[in-house]
Amino acid sequence: MVFSSLKLNLTEKQDFETELKQAEIIKEEKVMEIVTSWMEEGIEIGEKRGEKMGGTKCH
Repeated sequence: MVFSSLKLNLTEKQDFETELKQAEIIKEEKVMEIVTSWMEEGIEIGEKRGEKMGGTKCH
């Protein structure tokens, strides 16, 4: 396997770094969506269990 790399000029380097930062932001947003959906599901499960035990909703 042969690897080669391109030499980027200053503008290309800046564009590449900007794209990498954007990709990281999108990745972080997707992770937050997943975590949020898990949290919401956990809250719903907890509420259902609480209701079965005779409790009331907290909100």
